[in-house]
Amino acid sequence: MLAVADLAGYIDTWVLRSDGETDEDDDASSDSDFSESEADVEEADDAMGSKERWQHTPASTLLPKLPAPPVVLSFAPEASDAPYTLLAVTNVWHILAFNPLEGGLTPWSRRNPSARLPNTIRDTRDLAKGILWQGPRAWIYGVSFLFMLDLSQDLSDPSAASTALTTDSNASALAKAGQKRKRKAESGAGNRMAIGSL
Repeated sequence: MLAVADLAGYIDTWVLRSDGETDEDDDASSDSDFSESEADVEEADDAMGSKERWQHTPASTLLPKLPAPPVVLSFAPEASDAPYTLLAVTNVWHILAFNPLEGGLTPWSRRNPSARLPNTIRDTRDLAKGILWQGPRAWIYGVSFLFMLDLSQDLSDPSAASTALTTDSNASALAKAGQKRKRKAESGAGNRMAIGSL
């Protein structure tokens, strides 16, 4: 399978198929998209006797548009019976996993929006340069970083963890002091002037 994306965020996919291998769904939708230029290419392929050709995946038109321009597209290496998984990383660190043959997001991507990514990933200003796969783990690397996402597990909510940590630290600081913060009498340059002195 081959995937490409443009700067607007639209993704197109193609599958390498042999001459005898076709899907009924692909044939029904590809008939409407058939043009003269594709007919010329097909005739040239037949004349050369090629056994394989790239066929546009009709479900790729159903893929959601990326929220920003992509910098990395990578397929997860799967077993031959498993569906393809396409991971897309955008320039503003939206990480989305797609199933290009079904034309939609994977369940992991639906459960884990960009807001659930760790702060270290979201705050990174460098662009991703590539992705290495180790089973369900995606190692996203760049010039100055290396991040790992495990697509077999859901991400924890970082905002809930940081809120709980902040609340606990404030409560413990007040408990150590043993009293609430007392405010002094009014201060500042405006309070030193008598009313109506201007």
